[in-house]
Amino acid sequence: MSNILITGGTGFIGQALTAHLQQANHSISTLSRQPKGANQFSWQPDEGSMDVNALENQDVVIHLAGESLFTKRWSAKRKHYLKYNRQSACKTLIHHINEAANPPRTLIVASAIGFYGDTAEKVVDEHSPKGDNFPAEICQLIETEAGELDQNKTKLVIARLGVVIDKSGGAVKQLLPPFKSFLGGPIGNGQQWMSWISLKDCIAGFQYFIDHQDCQGCYNLTSPNPVSNQQFSSVLAQTLHRPCWLPLPAFAVRLLFGEMGESLLLANANVLPTKLTHEGFEFAYPSIDQALSATLS
Repeated sequence: MSNILITGGTGFIGQALTAHLQQANHSISTLSRQPKGANQFSWQPDEGSMDVNALENQDVVIHLAGESLFTKRWSAKRKHYLKYNRQSACKTLIHHINEAANPPRTLIVASAIGFYGDTAEKVVDEHSPKGDNFPAEICQLIETEAGELDQNKTKLVIARLGVVIDKSGGAVKQLLPPFKSFLGGPIGNGQQWMSWISLKDCIAGFQYFIDHQDCQGCYNLTSPNPVSNQQFSSVLAQTLHRPCWLPLPAFAVRLLFGEMGESLLLANANVLPTKLTHEGFEFAYPSIDQALSATLS
């Protein structure tokens, strides 16, 4: 059993991870802007402050907190806020861990495969360089701040997440209404690559990082089998027993979402989990058919 502190515990992944770790008999505490329970501690990352008691006797800290990139169009003001929100949260956490008398043995920081930007037709893994679009810039900010951790005292794992597949949140939850209403189809020409991971395998990945104390550095949390958006849309439609016939054209994506749509919906993400695969991590749902069938059955 480990003592684990989580930021972003109320989010889509955070809730599932907290429930899983509690069932595995770990002791879970959370950082919250408005703490309400005995195992919740206050932090105000915009102000750089945090209850120092939160880090007492913690074995592992998992940093998930951060404003979603997909809630609003990216105006200049919005982009500035997103960068500040992500950077200040990570900066605050790293500072207090470095200052702690008894720091945790491991810090796991959630980043994203947006680090690689638009991969075009290239296949990338943990050894590939960062991309040059806005999601890549956000991920680089997070990982640069995380790199300020005193790694002589605390090991650092950076988890670059793909699109997390589950009906309770994320992309699948947003796509279910149109597909169930017979209005589903691919985005753009459907040929763009999509790197994904089932929620179950995502949670198992975090458990793997906790259990294997030799884990260190960057890991891609993605399935070993990326798919095109057309493949994903077709499998989703088949699983729901619905047609896949109404594409959302690229011009409409750009009109509706601007730069956000270009970077998050039309860009390629052909990313492999090379490190996890080489270390023998076993995926419960390595194919998109298995993942969607499991979450929608």
